[in-house]
Amino acid sequence: YGASYFDPVLDDQQDSVGLTFYHTGYYELQQPVVVTSGSASNYALYNDVETGVALTFGRYLSDDVRAFFSIKRDYLSIREAADSQFTPIGLGVGTEDSAALNLLYDTRDDLFNPHRGTYANVGMAMSGGILGGNFNFTKYQFEVRHYMPMSRNTLAFRAWGGFGFGALPINEIFYLGGADTLRAYQDNSFVGGKFLLVNAEYRFPIAKLKLLNGAFFCDAGDAWDYNGTNTAFRLYKDVGVGLRLVFPSLGLGVIRIDYAIGDRGSRTTIGLGQSF
Repeated sequence: YGASYFDPVLDDQQDSVGLTFYHTGYYELQQPVVVTSGSASNYALYNDVETGVALTFGRYLSDDVRAFFSIKRDYLSIREAADSQFTPIGLGVGTEDSAALNLLYDTRDDLFNPHRGTYANVGMAMSGGILGGNFNFTKYQFEVRHYMPMSRNTLAFRAWGGFGFGALPINEIFYLGGADTLRAYQDNSFVGGKFLLVNAEYRFPIAKLKLLNGAFFCDAGDAWDYNGTNTAFRLYKDVGVGLRLVFPSLGLGVIRIDYAIGDRGSRTTIGLGQSF
């Protein structure tokens, strides 16, 4: 549960401010464990309980560019689940005091189902040091999406990556696998202090029906190098086909169903909104 307040236009300069309080609890979450070389089919289980507050200030730079600065205090209780057969990496109990800076560029014509434009977000976050707290780390992330109109069709691309340094707790490390990243793989199949992901998708209407679209897609990426485990980068890939049910008038946006085939077999996923 949580509560949040956001003012998108705080003053004449179009600055913004947001404040959030939250308490979350996730139990028996899975973390992939490499038992034998090249195998990650086993999972350690852990519980992640967090209570915190976050304050974000946004600065208007132009119609397409904004900068955001945020600070957060988060009390973490990340412990091994009672019935886990393996010990997770990144457990910890304590206070995470962090600050983050992001630069956002956005020219998309539709935030939920874009047909043209570019979205780019680069940022860094740090915890510990002069900020205090029990966790010390630095993270850098970038994401670039580009949408090219082809008559009524859309060709969409995404490149997304991140690098973490220091003692990253479980809630700050990177995971890949699932409906929004590598669609042929189980959720959180790949874990690491670094990750790189690329996606390409060709979206098209089906039989001139406004409520039904199709898509062909391919995904590739990996998460690697976390506390001395899974240190080698390996490119995991998949290809697939999907359906998009579009309900803009009902406020549901897009419901997507994807079928993907990858290095470890095939999988069907269901998600809300476009994957990117």
